[in-house]
Amino acid sequence: MQSIDREIGARLRSTRQVLGISQQILAKKIRVSFQQIQKYEKGINRLSAGMLVKICQSQR
Repeated sequence: MQSIDREIGARLRSTRQVLGISQQILAKKIRVSFQQIQKYEKGINRLSAGMLVKICQSQR
């Protein structure tokens, strides 16, 4: 399962960078710490379906 978490985190990082959004800005939009974003991107913490939706909606 960890490899899936790392892959999802890598895709989150890549998409965030393409959009030109910092970890701090994304964290503020979804109301978590930037350290939490780092953990998601490294695959340390698993992203829930609900959090993925929240991240996607934050880009509107």
